[in-house]
Amino acid sequence: MLGILGGDDLRDAGLIASAQKLEHYKIAAYGTAALAGQLDLRDEQKMLHRSLDEEREFDVLLTRIAKREVNPDAIGCLTNRIDRAGDDRRDRWESLVCCSELRRLLRNW
Repeated sequence: MLGILGGDDLRDAGLIASAQKLEHYKIAAYGTAALAGQLDLRDEQKMLHRSLDEEREFDVLLTRIAKREVNPDAIGCLTNRIDRAGDDRRDRWESLVCCSELRRLLRNW
């Protein structure tokens, strides 16, 4: 994916999207906290809840960074790339691929 998202601004947006995908996967795995409670493993349940809170805080931080800094820069980069593409169909096609891939990634946030 990083090969498609050439340029630092687009790369940063792709990295944040990938990191958030991982965070969401890890958050979903914390359903085991409920199981720990049912098994009367209270200390383990508390530890799992603390870890879950940390994962959520990191996800919120990534979202804040993406919305305030990275996404506006990535959108500017895409706009410049499309403007530079001119009549060259290959450049236009690559720009459209980047736009659609970035939009797909951003929708998953």
